[in-house]
Amino acid sequence: MIKGMKEKNMSIRETINIYIQTMQVLDETTEDYLYIYDIINKRAYFTGKICRKYGLPDRGTEGFPLNVWEDIVYHKDLELLRKSLREIEEGVSENHNLEYRLVDSEGNKVWIRCKGTVQKNRDGIVQILIGSISELAMRRKVDKLTGLWNCDKFTEDMGKYLKESDGYLMILGLDDLKPMNIKNGRTFGNYILKITANVLEEQTESGWKLYRLSGDCFAVVFPECEEKSIVEFYGKVRNCLKGRCTVSAGAAFYGKKSDMDGGMIYLYAEDALDRAKREGKNKLVFFSSEDYQKNLNKIQFIDEIKEAVQKGCKGFYLCYQPLINGEDFRLYGAEALLRYRSSRWGEMGPGQFIPLLEQSGLIGEAGNWVLKTAAEQCVKWRKKVPDFGISVNISYVQLQEREITDTVLDILKETGLPGEALTLEVTESIQLQDYDYFNKIFYEWKRYGIRIAIDDFGTGYSSLGYLKSIDIDEIKVDRCFIKDVQENTYDYRILSNIIKIARSAQIAVCCEGVEKENELFTIRELRPDILQGFLFGKPCKREVLEQLYMEKESEAYKSRVKKEEELRIQETERKREKTAAFQCDHCEVLENTNLGLWEIRIDPETGYCEMYVDQVMRRIMGLKEMLPPNECYEYWHGRISEGYYDYVDLGVRNAIETGKIVQVEYTWNHPERGEITARCTSVRIKDKNGMICLEGYHRNVSGVERPDFLPGGLQNERFEYNEKKHTIYFHTKRKMLDGEEIREKGFPRCWIDRKIVHPHFAEKFCSIFENRETTVDLTGVEILLRTKKGRYDCFRMKTGRLGKKGKDANTVAVLIEPAEQERAMELKYMQKKDFYEALISETAAYAEIDVEGRNIVEAGGLWKEYKKVCAENRKQMEEMIGEKVHEVTFPEDEAAYRECLNLSYMKKMYREGVHTRKLCFRRYVKGQICWMKLVIHVFHDRYTENLYALLYLEDIDAQKKRELEQESAAKRDPLTLLYNRNIFMYEVERFMMEAGEEGKGALVILDLDNFKQINDRYGHLKGDEALKLLAEALKQTFSEGEFLGRLGGDEFLVFVQDVSEKTYLDCKMKRLFEELEKIREISLACSVGIVFAEHENFSYREAVKKADMALYKSKEKGKNRYSYYEE
Repeated sequence: MIKGMKEKNMSIRETINIYIQTMQVLDETTEDYLYIYDIINKRAYFTGKICRKYGLPDRGTEGFPLNVWEDIVYHKDLELLRKSLREIEEGVSENHNLEYRLVDSEGNKVWIRCKGTVQKNRDGIVQILIGSISELAMRRKVDKLTGLWNCDKFTEDMGKYLKESDGYLMILGLDDLKPMNIKNGRTFGNYILKITANVLEEQTESGWKLYRLSGDCFAVVFPECEEKSIVEFYGKVRNCLKGRCTVSAGAAFYGKKSDMDGGMIYLYAEDALDRAKREGKNKLVFFSSEDYQKNLNKIQFIDEIKEAVQKGCKGFYLCYQPLINGEDFRLYGAEALLRYRSSRWGEMGPGQFIPLLEQSGLIGEAGNWVLKTAAEQCVKWRKKVPDFGISVNISYVQLQEREITDTVLDILKETGLPGEALTLEVTESIQLQDYDYFNKIFYEWKRYGIRIAIDDFGTGYSSLGYLKSIDIDEIKVDRCFIKDVQENTYDYRILSNIIKIARSAQIAVCCEGVEKENELFTIRELRPDILQGFLFGKPCKREVLEQLYMEKESEAYKSRVKKEEELRIQETERKREKTAAFQCDHCEVLENTNLGLWEIRIDPETGYCEMYVDQVMRRIMGLKEMLPPNECYEYWHGRISEGYYDYVDLGVRNAIETGKIVQVEYTWNHPERGEITARCTSVRIKDKNGMICLEGYHRNVSGVERPDFLPGGLQNERFEYNEKKHTIYFHTKRKMLDGEEIREKGFPRCWIDRKIVHPHFAEKFCSIFENRETTVDLTGVEILLRTKKGRYDCFRMKTGRLGKKGKDANTVAVLIEPAEQERAMELKYMQKKDFYEALISETAAYAEIDVEGRNIVEAGGLWKEYKKVCAENRKQMEEMIGEKVHEVTFPEDEAAYRECLNLSYMKKMYREGVHTRKLCFRRYVKGQICWMKLVIHVFHDRYTENLYALLYLEDIDAQKKRELEQESAAKRDPLTLLYNRNIFMYEVERFMMEAGEEGKGALVILDLDNFKQINDRYGHLKGDEALKLLAEALKQTFSEGEFLGRLGGDEFLVFVQDVSEKTYLDCKMKRLFEELEKIREISLACSVGIVFAEHENFSYREAVKKADMALYKSKEKGKNRYSYYEE
């Protein structure tokens, strides 16, 4: 048997030798690598060509064991190779065709295609696998930067996946890669792409496929996976990239039974990725067919409107909405509004197509068509209505066009429309920050009489800055302030202030969106200049507007005139009603409002009491029959609830002793309804028959609706707590707190159990109501309570015992009100009161300076005391600044700060046409240095012609420090935060040049030993950690005055200034190697080369070259050591 095996092996050996000879002959004729694999003995045979590239032992005809080959196979692909070989050994397959990666001698992953055919002996037993390995075939399918499969390979593979199984396709896109490249350079961007590829590779499981498609885009195919696995994979990837970059992803399901192709699946996943980007980035979104259809419709619609504009705005048309004189309802003009009728989707609103016109760059051409068409129509209408004006919207995108000024003027000239007939409306929802730029355009237009209006005022970036900084003629107040203004005091006050401020600045006001008669009547009280809204006419075509306002014989014209006359009559009647005398039946009022009248008589000697009541009083007290006066008093007084006796008696005494009107509110026990809340008002009248007399009214206020004076205005909840019975009773319907119950038992525990009290405050809440005999009354403790909206809000709670005698001692009155309500109301009042304050509310300090008078008109924030101090000490503004500047300003910035705040300098600014100056400087705030931005805006008062300056001081500390950090980051290696190679070279050359003939130092170059093995064994993330550890060791070794940098890869640089002796560097090298030995996370060692440099004939590149030669010497000596360069 042994002899038979030897003969068998001898036969295999002879066969292999023949194949090896053939392989060696053919090796020079192909760029592929040829191989022979002995399946029985598991040995592989190659020519020297592949052995040299991959560091394999070149043993010729001896070959080497299979495990030697497996050592250079990328670990993620090793199982695929083993599976293929097992199938060949077991006879399942006779062909070997596999794509996998090898790791070459430099640590690079190389994709190969390995093909082979099985050779059998005469008995049919599998013996040998013969084939070739090709790199060239794979290069066109591999991304050069990351080593992943590329887009061509992805397209090729997707067809296979769709036939084999169900699964998911994920497309990932790095967020903001372009800004990264611009800020840090393309090298940094490539570094981030490689990091991302490595992270994806590490998180990818067997059977999943990974690709880099293009730019910042990667793809992962998940055959036979569930959605949960996709979510988990994305979460891991995002966590690994945290701190370096963020990544968005879109995923789409595919099925082998569907008729979709790979291209369609890719579009679906890409659509989901786009949605992830739109919704804030750094998230995963799964494909939605509904969203995809919307996007598809949007793309088709964009194509349609592009074609429409190119064909002379075919499908576009104008509607006109009348503008009405606010004083007498005369036709003032009309606003031209662009509309579009799609051949496919019908009428499209401007909100659908205007943004698309702006995004596609077609808004300029379309806007010119609108202006020209509207101007031509206005010229025709002015023949019928001589002072007719047309308003046309102009886009922010149009304003950015270089030729926009001349374009508008050319259209006016071409159409013959005078400038005073045209108003151009700029939407206020865009922020016109560059005041100088826009004012130049507006100034040129205004020279020709064109008016400038701000549309939708109050909805976007509104502030007094628009009224002060941009030269406008009109503001159009948005519909949101007009809607139901007759019922909303807050909006009414805002609108009133807007009109007052605008009128003081000689700016006209148009109120948009007037739709109801009551809105009109209320607005007319404020006397706006122009009115616009559906009440006067909806946007309509040319002929409809003409019938409505110009064709006196038309039914539409007559109907409008009649309606306007009715409005005038109603308005007059409304005013008359407000001033008319009030007349009514008093008895009927008392009956309808449940107001009962009474008179109480008290004998001051005996305390005997009587009570006389009217019919309404008897009814609301539940009296079935008339009672004698003394019994009637006992009936009323005896039903006062526990806890209120002292309180009610105190009210009676106050009325008797002071003679003033006194009101008390208390709980009273109704014979049928139980506890109710009653309110009594009393006053002392003339005594009768020696008895003290009080008269007044009693009213049941339980169930009475009490709307707030202002929506969201001051509210409170009141209830009484009986500590003996542990019950509470609400005086009114609960308006804010969760629940509807008026009476509750088991208090306060019932509120804890139902989570009305926030769990954090449960113990505190219980302590307030339990053990009341030892608890003092509270004046304002704050508690989180659940509201009717289901959220917890902060409330202020006050408690007080109603009396200290008898039953009163058991009753506690409780008042609950929103903790922040007063502050919120004050803030709202500030916002509507004055737009000037709104402008400066975000600043750290502000001041308005009378430049001519040299004094402070107004000041706030950090400068709040300046005005007061100047007035008290009769100092001018410049004196105050001179005294304070050195206390608050960083010394290096003091001169520039003084110059900016010099009043003569402000006058010079204005004379030279410079209206705004900005200065970034450092200021001391509470002992800390903070970056501030001083903004000076100089302007002339339109009435007094006086020169003023508006000064803002903005806290830009966080922003400035971020900018400085970014500037510093551009100089730093992103991984180690040391100088990058370019900045390191610059600093060394600068030092040597500035030091002159005395300049000297030592250039040190370091290389991390065995870095490739660290990457291969532990992965690139661990390799990055090793580089950071070496960088930290360098920081610990060298002082701050030395330059530290990263040359690239695993090489680092150090420049030690002002040294020429080896002794100092020997100490530093000893310490460096000690620091490396302290590292426990991973074993690190490095080789070092050192060269001394002097000013004379210094060349940085030569120094690096010499240091590198010294480094090579250290490597030759066995690594982990340092060497000096010797001539």
